Amino acid sequence: MVSVGPATFTLAEIHFATSRHGNTFWHYIYESSNSHGIAPGNLHWWSRGSKITTPEWGDNGKRNWRACFTRNQAIAMSVRLVAKAKADVKGTLTVTPTLNGSSKVLTSATASFTYPAGASELWVNISPDGTLPDEIGIHDLVLNWSASGSGLRFGGPKRSVHKIYSIYGQPMQPGYDSAAVADTGRNTLTDEGTLTGTRRRLDHFMSLIGGRHKVATQANLVDLYWKVHVGINDTPGAAPFFDAGHDEHLTNDGTGSGTPLDLEDQWLAWVPSKSEVLRGPNPSPPPATIVIDANNHWNDASCIGHAQLAKTMLAAVGLFARRTWVFPHTSRTPDGKTVTFADTDLYCLGSYNPAAKEQSWTFTHNGFPYKANPKLMEPDLAWENFEACMLSPTGKFLTGGYATSSNPPEFRKNKGFNSAAELLRWWSNTSRRGFGKRFMCWIYANKITREYHCWDVDGKHFDIQDYVKIRDKGKQLPPP
Repeated sequence: MVSVGPATFTLAEIHFATSRHGNTFWHYIYESSNSHGIAPGNLHWWSRGSKITTPEWGDNGKRNWRACFTRNQAIAMSVRLVAKAKADVKGTLTVTPTLNGSSKVLTSATASFTYPAGASELWVNISPDGTLPDEIGIHDLVLNWSASGSGLRFGGPKRSVHKIYSIYGQPMQPGYDSAAVADTGRNTLTDEGTLTGTRRRLDHFMSLIGGRHKVATQANLVDLYWKVHVGINDTPGAAPFFDAGHDEHLTNDGTGSGTPLDLEDQWLAWVPSKSEVLRGPNPSPPPATIVIDANNHWNDASCIGHAQLAKTMLAAVGLFARRTWVFPHTSRTPDGKTVTFADTDLYCLGSYNPAAKEQSWTFTHNGFPYKANPKLMEPDLAWENFEACMLSPTGKFLTGGYATSSNPPEFRKNKGFNSAAELLRWWSNTSRRGFGKRFMCWIYANKITREYHCWDVDGKHFDIQDYVKIRDKGKQLPPP
């Protein structure tokens, strides 16, 4: 007589981001990378590598990638069982989970299986009962495993430990925007995954919002958008470095004239940058060196760049935000009339379109007409054409490039400006060191002919060199 003992079954791999179980609530994550085709230097693993399509857990936990799911949805997975079975074996696989130390959010589930005789493996679909909380965050997931049935013995492992992400919804295309207020963004396709989702990037996002953040209410979302804004604008002594000299794209030289990076790589603004010494090939004494000053950041961001960085980060977790340009306006025209504006008259959404939103007035000087616009005046014969913001779906205007400590207390209390007019009133009352209070006046500028003129609130002409006299005489333009 020959006695046949039970087959030993082991759990070889767990696959979260897989279509085997037919669940579409998972999202691909990418490997973190230290290299990029355009960005220079050591990227501290901020760059994006290959999409992770292999099972996230395996080799008894030595391979353990993060997985990403949608909030309020189940955690579905496929498990690879391995055994040497001389006959078909029927069994039941059981998973008992804990999420963040609790056994009440997700509960045990079972899956019946038949392991064919002589098979090298069998994938079993299983999902703990229950759903993830209504929050964005990073979670500690512990799965306790067992298998039962006649003719089998479970060889484990009996416990697997994971960190998983929950995001708001299907990730958004970070570069998509529109002027239509009803537009809620454009999702990525499922096979595109999160675009920006790497462990390095998503961990940073979760740290900005405090690890986990509820998103069930409007108030929750106001707080979440605010935390992302604060995390970007209040970064102490590190990237993203502010430089107003370019648009929403990062470039490899930090000026806007270099090669732009794709918007989904806007996260690279977080890479630390520092001074470098570049040595030429085989230089003759003295050594040929180029010193790049520490202030010459390649990974800087303008005000709209800060807004885009927030937009890109939020897109990765399925939330939409808008690029917004708020233009200087005045409530009093040169003919002495008071004018009012709808708040939507003061800004453009989605793309830069000053012709549609800028206020203008045509002045006559020395017999010639000049079309001028209100500008916010800066030191050294400079001015700002707009203030760029992120406009959240909750209606908050979040300024780009300003530390929140420089914003008024009401801004911090309300977690953003409630209107563009409110922003303009603050903006035109800010100060610059050595210059004093900034102010608005009418400006005509022809960069080709280098002809510049300015006018005060009463329509009186001033040479551009005398523009501060408008403020000093109390003749600046009042905001809306």
